[in-house]
Amino acid sequence: MIQFILDKKGEILIYFIWLCIIFLFIFIIFTTIQFVEYFYCIFIKKQVPLVASCKKLRRFTVNEIQKHYPDSKNIIELGSGFGGLTRYLARKTNKKVTGIENIAWYAFVSKILDIFCFKKNSTVHGDAFEYLEKTKEHFDIAIAYLGPQATQKIPEYKDKIDVFISLDFPVLNLKPTRTIDIGYGATIIGNKKYPHKLYIYKFKHK
Repeated sequence: MIQFILDKKGEILIYFIWLCIIFLFIFIIFTTIQFVEYFYCIFIKKQVPLVASCKKLRRFTVNEIQKHYPDSKNIIELGSGFGGLTRYLARKTNKKVTGIENIAWYAFVSKILDIFCFKKNSTVHGDAFEYLEKTKEHFDIAIAYLGPQATQKIPEYKDKIDVFISLDFPVLNLKPTRTIDIGYGATIIGNKKYPHKLYIYKFKHK
């Protein structure tokens, strides 16, 4: 009887060890994929591979929408990361908010977290500009924290966007309707520092 119990405990221990090995293997794979995509974003696509995590930046974004664009209904965030800003906007504004994220691991986590938001928000895995190219939707507001180079592409899609809010990065050849200085914090890319600001552009449609 004692030998039987010891054998069972040994089997359970072996199963537990195998489960730990499998979990560790899966974790290493996902972590490797994340780092590869992270550096791909930085060095190849020249995009910021992180979401805007500054709480004050989020609050200012919501205040801008509620104050100046209360009638907006359809919002898109380009490069939504783990979806923190997308869910925050959905909760605070009660509007439809769609997040587009090209890093598969970020989009996967975001979709899981979206389930618990219970608001009109969703995450789509894909390239932000390809999505804008193909979609037939028109967006009242587009929000992006993409990086200095990728941000310059936004005016190419102004026929699908009424208002563009860029976090930290200006569109160089376009004068913003408003610029809001958050007052502290910055995004640092290489040797260049981009203070936390909101650049608001209102596109004129014919």
